Amino acid sequence: MSSVLIVEDTVDTRENIAELLANHHYDYYMVGDGKSAVDQIHKICPDCVLLDMNLPVMDGWQVLEAIKPEIDAGLIVIIITAFGEISGAVRAIKLGAYDFIEKPFDNERLLLCIRRGLDAQNISTELNLLKSSLDKAPESEKIFGTSNAIRKVIQQADLIAPTDYSVFIFGETGSGKEVVANYIHRHSARRNRPFIAVDCGAIPESLLESELFGYEKGSFTGAFQKRHGKFLQANGGTLYLDEIGNLPLEHQKRFLRAIDQKTITPIGSTDPVSIDVRYIIATNSDLEVMAKDGKFRNDLYYRLVEYSISIPPLRERQEDIPYLAHCFLKEATEQLHRNVSDISEDAIEKLTNYQWYGNVRQLRTVIRNAALIAHNVIMPADIVFPLKKTREDELPATIHAFSPKDLQIKKSLEEYFLQIEKETIIEVLQRTKGSVTKAAELFGISRQCMSERIKKFRLKINN
Repeated sequence: MSSVLIVEDTVDTRENIAELLANHHYDYYMVGDGKSAVDQIHKICPDCVLLDMNLPVMDGWQVLEAIKPEIDAGLIVIIITAFGEISGAVRAIKLGAYDFIEKPFDNERLLLCIRRGLDAQNISTELNLLKSSLDKAPESEKIFGTSNAIRKVIQQADLIAPTDYSVFIFGETGSGKEVVANYIHRHSARRNRPFIAVDCGAIPESLLESELFGYEKGSFTGAFQKRHGKFLQANGGTLYLDEIGNLPLEHQKRFLRAIDQKTITPIGSTDPVSIDVRYIIATNSDLEVMAKDGKFRNDLYYRLVEYSISIPPLRERQEDIPYLAHCFLKEATEQLHRNVSDISEDAIEKLTNYQWYGNVRQLRTVIRNAALIAHNVIMPADIVFPLKKTREDELPATIHAFSPKDLQIKKSLEEYFLQIEKETIIEVLQRTKGSVTKAAELFGISRQCMSERIKKFRLKINN
């Protein structure tokens, strides 16, 4: 229960406020002069002070000056002022008071002012606790967050890590599937052996076999020396296969054989090589549905999916956003050598209200970019969500029918997205004062790619 100190020299007003607070379940204390107010604040440490400015012994200005350390520590002070003293109340706010309310005041307005002040105090306290605990937080919290949903993921990871089960991690793009996989590996008996990550969607199909199984010298044109594939690189450790659903069917049979027989045969060799590998797979697609539809081998699915972990998207665990944002800020300031110490409460609110379809990866990028352009504290204006594209599943279903009308809709959407991209590039170039290199860093792309986009939109750079 929050406590309120009423500092008011008029007895009737003081008692009316006390009755109002009691009816709304606040603890309250009453004093009638400034010196008693200072003594009580130091003694009882109230959550909120209702301070009249015209007081005997010490006036409100002297009280504010005396309790400045407490205000800086988060004490909410609400000024009660008579009509015609508004300028003084504004001055008091500049000295640290939270808000002011005029006499005669409406009871509901007074209660609303108190409630808002205490809410702001709670938010500020929580943020300070988060920031102060960053260095003390366990590894799991630094990586994931502290929400109940993410704690469940950590519990599952801790449970399965010591075993040799093949683990299937399901989650949207950017949700942290590889981070969870790495966490499992580092908490397993294989922690001192390699962790090899493979993006199955990023390797051209023509190179997939050689990348996975390796090859002997001279086995094909360009094979100038023997090379170990990902299976052998991960021998004794963990092989993490991201977007496993992109693995072509014709390669899945050989993949299954390697898992079952625990051997692989490099291209150009007839001698099988023994392997000891733990498998962790991940995808943002429903692998079970793919297996039922014949797009993924059933036998490989059941062989690899011995245990499943589902990572909730960031927008479903918004309570993790402030914590992760401060983690990423600390990381960014160290890497970028920036003197940005904090994120404002309004900026945190902006981050929390965003949908984050790019999940944790997108949040990290946004904070990193904000740290690059902010001055001392990240403000809402420093937070840029570039290239605001509509999710594919939110587009009108008729687009996929490709009728003449739908093609026109599709063309309009493409033009719309191009316009958004152009406007975003212009805005970022203005922020970076025409620096193509800094603009490229903000977008997370190469300078050459940034230059090509500038050329595409025929933008002029004013240095």
